[in-house]
Amino acid sequence: MAGRTFTGIEIGSRSINIVQAGYGLSGLRLIAAASVPRPEGEDAAVVGATVHELIDSERIAVDTIVSCIPGEMCTTRVITLPSRDNEELKAMVLFEADRHLPFPASEVEMDFILLGDTGDESSEVMLVAVQKDVVNRHLAILHEAGLEPSRIDISPLGLYNVFHGENVFDEDSSLLLVDVGAKVSEIVVVHKGRLALTRTAPVGGGHLTADLAEKLGVGLSECEKLKQDYGLPGENESPPADVMEVTRAWAGRLAQELRRSLDAFRAARRGATIEKVLLTGGGSKLAGLPEFLTAALGTKTVASNPVRGMIGLRQRRYRSLVDAGGLAVAAGLAAGEIVPGSVGVTVFPLELRMERAERKKKKAAAVYALLAAILVAAGLVYGSLHVGSVRAELD
Repeated sequence: MAGRTFTGIEIGSRSINIVQAGYGLSGLRLIAAASVPRPEGEDAAVVGATVHELIDSERIAVDTIVSCIPGEMCTTRVITLPSRDNEELKAMVLFEADRHLPFPASEVEMDFILLGDTGDESSEVMLVAVQKDVVNRHLAILHEAGLEPSRIDISPLGLYNVFHGENVFDEDSSLLLVDVGAKVSEIVVVHKGRLALTRTAPVGGGHLTADLAEKLGVGLSECEKLKQDYGLPGENESPPADVMEVTRAWAGRLAQELRRSLDAFRAARRGATIEKVLLTGGGSKLAGLPEFLTAALGTKTVASNPVRGMIGLRQRRYRSLVDAGGLAVAAGLAAGEIVPGSVGVTVFPLELRMERAERKKKKAAAVYALLAAILVAAGLVYGSLHVGSVRAELD
């Protein structure tokens, strides 16, 4: 994998994030990064042009591209199937899909991840499904940007992979990874070093900004400043009462969503415990949030930025962008192509995959035909020269 680079592109509800990564002597390394607000609306031409301009302005030489569907637009289900054979599991997933999805299997693009065996000739898998119209809208944006992804993954798996790439997991502990975005929070449970559960919670940092604006009657930019000035006040601090009321209420909603994920994990794993919660994302930058969640959940919660470890001496210009905290998923999409043991799916439409495979086959055939023609021509030239030299000797 040395020398190759991979580019992760996350087109979120509020921002567009791009990270290009490779593998160096010190491990996973960041090569380029960029981020801009996403234009309002769903016009693929407008959003695609923004992606294209971002890549062009940052002079990112894209090669292998992996993009993702946001977690709130995906459905994931952990199911147990009576087989350990991968081909049998594929057939079983297709057969079982209608029982586990909230819409017909014919209306979605599907894939699955093998989570592990259950010890009784059965396997635990994570079924991933995205409605076809969601995938098609995503592809339309990339087409307008002049890009063709090698895979279309889902954002929770990007979050898993970026932490996996920084060697955060081990076989003796279980973690809750939380990416607090603007609109939602992506939640991933890792049990004994392996993916166990994904969930998207409808609480993000943008909600706190909007709540403050509604309560105080001031603009959003002023509310962002209030968040930076006061953070999440502790018991011995005395910010304006209305700021404290709104901020603590928002943090309480986030804690409630995390508690639901913890409870779901404990129920599925018969009382297994989470040792630590790792917070990342722009919304996690709120001062005092880790301490509040530690108290509310009874589980140690710390702020973490897995992308920071990817910065080398030549990439220091990206430090402020990385420190803003919004690049974890995009970095994880790239890392998933590089780091052994990463997880991933593709919801790239099957018919387009077949079309792409056919194009590659034709291209390969054309290359082989050209090489054959060159060899034949070379043989004819050599033969002609050889015959000429023989005649010259006879003369």
